[in-house]
Amino acid sequence: MPGLDGLPVPQTKAFWPCPELPCEQHCDSTADVRVCVSLDKGGRGTATSKLVLTTPNQEGPMARANSIVLSTLFCVNDSTEELHKMIGPWAGDLQELLDHGLFIGGALRAVRLFLGGELAFLSAFLGHKGASARCSCPWCPVVARWGEANEALALDYGSIQAVAVAPTQLRSRKQLKDAILAYETRPNASLPIPRTLSEHLSTDSCPLFDIYPCQIVTARLHLTLGVTQGLGLITKAVMLTRMRAVIPLA
Repeated sequence: MPGLDGLPVPQTKAFWPCPELPCEQHCDSTADVRVCVSLDKGGRGTATSKLVLTTPNQEGPMARANSIVLSTLFCVNDSTEELHKMIGPWAGDLQELLDHGLFIGGALRAVRLFLGGELAFLSAFLGHKGASARCSCPWCPVVARWGEANEALALDYGSIQAVAVAPTQLRSRKQLKDAILAYETRPNASLPIPRTLSEHLSTDSCPLFDIYPCQIVTARLHLTLGVTQGLGLITKAVMLTRMRAVIPLA
């Protein structure tokens, strides 16, 4: 990983698994291997999802020749339930890699995991309600709009409408881990005492995996998939509002 000066940090520190700190990321100077796992949905006739693994520290990491197809899975949609059926068994294997590292050339290395895919998939994967939720971003808990219902949250996390103000914090891996513990048998709505929005921040079903949000990445082509339709509706609403301001409508 690059340091503050933009240069790679020498990986001189050996990796030692530390079960006492399961939510802590290893430091940049620890010898590691980077692994990117993403899901791509498509196919003609029968919908399939391809679980793909790549190593991002190479030229053209997303090129087909540099990708490993782990599994091709039949699917109906990108819902959390479908994802659990398709790739739930893989989540345990990924957790094993993060907890215990990987032997390469006889030396134990840490694993730095990156998660890729379109926004709709990422939200379902993380148990997040998606782009229409009050806390609409899978990277940070910033609220979608300012209002009475969101005032307290906006004071703590910021509002997406305040474009000049940066989000105060990212979502954390611990939040996702807590959600896994809370929702491992049922979603939030069916809990005996459902968690409040300030507790779940629009993550209200079981994430398939807990990962550092700063290591969730999307290809540029996929960046707006899952929110494009919503952006179109917002643009139309803004245009109509401005038209009413200039030309009062009967």
